[in-house]
Amino acid sequence: MTMSKCLLFLPILLNAIPNPTSNGFKECGLTAPSTLCDTDGIFTTADRHHLDHELKMFETRTRRARPWNIHAAREKMTCDDKGITPSIAVVRRGNAGEVDAIIEDMKANWTLDSVCNNTVFIVFSAEETQFSVSRPTNISRSSPLQAYDVAHFLRRQARQFQSGNYGTAFLSILQQTWERAVTRYTRWNVTHYPNPMMGEHRLCRMSESTTMYPFNTSSNVSSFCQSRGYTAGIAIMRNVEGGTKDAIQSLARNLLKEWRLDERCKKALIIALAVDDRIFSVVKAENVDIDIESFTKFFDAESENFHQSEIKSALANIMKRAVQRMIESSGAMSETTTETNEIEATDGPKEIKSKEF
Repeated sequence: MTMSKCLLFLPILLNAIPNPTSNGFKECGLTAPSTLCDTDGIFTTADRHHLDHELKMFETRTRRARPWNIHAAREKMTCDDKGITPSIAVVRRGNAGEVDAIIEDMKANWTLDSVCNNTVFIVFSAEETQFSVSRPTNISRSSPLQAYDVAHFLRRQARQFQSGNYGTAFLSILQQTWERAVTRYTRWNVTHYPNPMMGEHRLCRMSESTTMYPFNTSSNVSSFCQSRGYTAGIAIMRNVEGGTKDAIQSLARNLLKEWRLDERCKKALIIALAVDDRIFSVVKAENVDIDIESFTKFFDAESENFHQSEIKSALANIMKRAVQRMIESSGAMSETTTETNEIEATDGPKEIKSKEF
């Protein structure tokens, strides 16, 4: 009996599980090849077969829609047309490191989509509630699904996981993943992005219009602006048209002009972030006192949060660091201003280089 228990958990201890895409499907609880493996019986038999069916239908359901005509029907399917092939492995025990090792084993040995590599790998450990998601970064731009999307859907099921409703949770995850995979989001550009300052707040998914506090009417502009704080705007999107650093920088520069955050004192900045393109740009007005490399460091420090789809936390931490840096810099305004002018002695917005994260 003791030997049986050791053999049961031996695959997990070796950071490998049976390969259901080959001849290991019976060990995974299935009756035919599949992209699902449940060696420890986490799912009920009914849920396991339901998930198996959903996984097998996923690639067809996520294919790019093509014109319904005879010429299109005769064309060979390309990787731009092909849908996503997902896989799921669940184990009873496994810490974060073991879960990551299992997913690497799956990527090396499971056969999902050897031609286009349009895949998703998911590993879940039930007792530790640990998971890992892997999605190729070099897939076609026609496949918008990202690993952090799936990670977000997994986190949403925390209550179901705590209740032991694993089948219900994963069926919901697959449904949300499918909806995300077939959604086509706008690729924003310089001439096409809503302005929450001018009544377009609902397009920015805000319930109320963004308003500015009225300026002090003092005639002493210099004194007023010296004591005035900074104003920041954040433009977050999935994609920017072109998907390049130059594209996100041009968009950020235009938003600084169009949103008119602080025309009087010119102490405003814009952070533009294209999440799916993994690029950002920060553009600041001439009187924003922060060194040119700071935001790059702030974004780098939050790389793990971005990877785990904790975008709200990442941006909140970035803004906290920026505020702290500006407070520290304000005590040496004249020195910093001189340094900034030496770096870029031009009129208008001062730009912090766009970068990937």
